Formats: sequence, structure tokens, C-alpha cells
Amino acid sequence: MGAAIAKYYCNSKYDHGILDIIIQSTNNPHIAVDYVYNCSTPSLSEVYQAINYLRKDHFADDFYVAFISSLPFDEKTKVLINELPDEATMKYWSRFTRFKLENKDLLIEAVDNLLKYSNWNALNLIMHSQIEMFNTEEILTIISESSQKMIAERATLGNNDCHFIKRLFSVVHQRIGDDFESYPILFELEMRLYAIIGWENMKCCHYMFKRNAYLFAEIISLIYKRDDGSYDESIDSEKKRVLFSLEREMKFCPGEENGSINKDILDTWVNEFKSYLEYQHQNSMFYDKLGKLFACSPSGSDGIFPHEAIREKIEEIGNEELMNSFAFAIIYGRGVHNVTGGKDEYKLGEKYAEISRKLLVRYQRTAKIFSIISKSFFTESEHERKIAETEVY
Repeated sequence: MGAAIAKYYCNSKYDHGILDIIIQSTNNPHIAVDYVYNCSTPSLSEVYQAINYLRKDHFADDFYVAFISSLPFDEKTKVLINELPDEATMKYWSRFTRFKLENKDLLIEAVDNLLKYSNWNALNLIMHSQIEMFNTEEILTIISESSQKMIAERATLGNNDCHFIKRLFSVVHQRIGDDFESYPILFELEMRLYAIIGWENMKCCHYMFKRNAYLFAEIISLIYKRDDGSYDESIDSEKKRVLFSLEREMKFCPGEENGSINKDILDTWVNEFKSYLEYQHQNSMFYDKLGKLFACSPSGSDGIFPHEAIREKIEEIGNEELMNSFAFAIIYGRGVHNVTGGKDEYKLGEKYAEISRKLLVRYQRTAKIFSIISKSFFTESEHERKIAETEVY
């Protein structure tokens, strides 16, 4: 509409009178802006003329803010923004669409204001187009501040919000590689935002939990009862629920490094984990939790699961509860699967029976674990076969 007015009513020549008529005739500021831009030179001199003209009777109203919003975000525009009252400033930043800024100071100022006024869509777009201009520390700060404000403003986050946060984490992970210890805030952020990014995307936490038994023991202390039946009362039920969900989802093997096991880290981890649980009066959980973690081991150099260092640790500890915990983690960790009348279960039974046979001579206790697993799948196979044979369609 504005373009048509410029073309057919004034031959693309800006006129204050026509601008007045447009403002009096419509509640849509974009028509007025469109009209002036179609009459303006590349220097935007006519746009600035219109803004100066509007200052008298329309200062800080929707038309005035719309014209300022149409300008490039630069030092000249900042002067106009800084003159606005709070409500008009909020409108400006809620309409911000200048996503390509070459000046770093202006870019940081824009991001700060988008955070302040909760314009998440614009923040998402500006970070998407300008991510290379931010260093890792700045991105982590943006993750922290944006997620805190999003969560404070609404109980649940939308898919776009979650995608935005996940993408920023992904950029950080790609940049720093395994240098997680240089960014301690990353661990804190991943833990705080577990419900958004999920365990699989918590790369720093993976790294830290594999090397520091205290971190895992602390979660155990917060969500499980002590040996005397009492609980830690220091966190509320919602945080406890989130931590419990995280602990159930965690899959890591102590000492794992690049698909192998660092035996020194493993030995230290196991000893410290036992000591921490004893100190927390949760010693009864040691073997069960350790067995589940050992079930996340990589394969060994011989291609057989689990890694040789884990096999040796199982043989050294020699505890039945640990062995059963390992076995149950494999059996119940299978997840959703197709119903094949017991055929798939039989194949799994054969697979784990073969592992048991290969380990039997040198690793008897580890071989027993796979014998338990194998027998479980053979039993399930027989049960599924009988169901399939008696099924009535």
C-alpha cells in the first residue's frame, strides 16, 4: 500500500502532508514506513526527515518507533533509541530485525537488549547469522542468561527455545573439543539445563563424570536414602525429581577415554566412589551402581565387550550384586524392539553365550555375567515363541 501511494500519488516524492494523511487514515505504521522508504534515496535522508517531522506530534508512538525500527542499527540510531521512554524502547527491541551487524560493540549491545526485553526469536536469528563473531565465553554467558530468563518467565520452553539452546551448546562443544576443564561454567550449565538438552548432549558432564567420582556420588547422596533410611532434605522435590531422571539416564563408564579405558583413572575412581558412599552412609549402593556403570564399558582391544580393564576390575571385586547389576543393565537396557516370536531374543542369547565362552578361561566372573544375560534371553525367547504359537488371529 505504501509503495503504491508513493508511485501513483506523489511520483515517489516525499511529502509531509501525505504522511499525515496516511497516519490519520490507518493504524498500521508499516504503510507509512513503506511510503517514505519508496520516496527515499539510498542515504535515507527522507526517512530522517520523516522522523524529525514526527517528533512534534508523534514522539514515541507506534509510528515513531516503527520508523526508528526501520533504520540500520548504528550509532546514529542509538541516539534516537536512547531518547525513547521505557515502553517505546521495549517496543523497539521487540521489533528488532537487524540481524547482520559487522560492529562487535553494536552486536553485543543488541544481544544485551534482546536478552533484557526477551525477544527470543530475534536473539535466535542474530546468533544464527553472527555466531562467528562471539567467543566461547560470550556464548556461554548468553546460554546462561537467556535460559535463566526463559525459565523465569514461563514454566515450559517451546521447541524453538530448546533448539536455540541446544545449538549454542553444540557450537561450544565443537570449539573446545575436550578442553572442558578450561570452562568450569559449562559443567554447571549442562547440569542446570539437563531437562532441555538431555544427557546425550552433555559432553562436558560426560567428560567430568568419567574422571571424578565425587560428582556422581553427590547425585546419589541427594536422591537416594541413606543406609539408615533417612534422606537428604537440602533440595526440593522438583530438583530431586530432575536429578533422579538424570541419574537414570546417565550412561558412562569410569575411566573411559576415546573408546578405551585409562586404568589409573578407573582404579582411582572406583576407590574414591566407595569412600564417598561410605562417608555418605550409602555403602549399600556401591556394587549396584558400579555394575550399571561398568555395563557402559567400551569393547576391549580384542574386540570383546567389556574392556579388559573392566573385566579385570570385575574379577578383582568379585561381588555377586555387581555382576547381577551389570547383567540387568544389559537385559533391561534393550529398549523398544520388534516382536519376532522369540527369534531376536534367541539370537541375543547366542550372542551373549558366545561372549561368555570366550571369556571363561581368563575371566570367570565376567563370563558368568554373560551367562546370566544369555539365559535370560533364551528364557524370553522360549516365552515369546510359545505366545506366537498360541496366538489366535
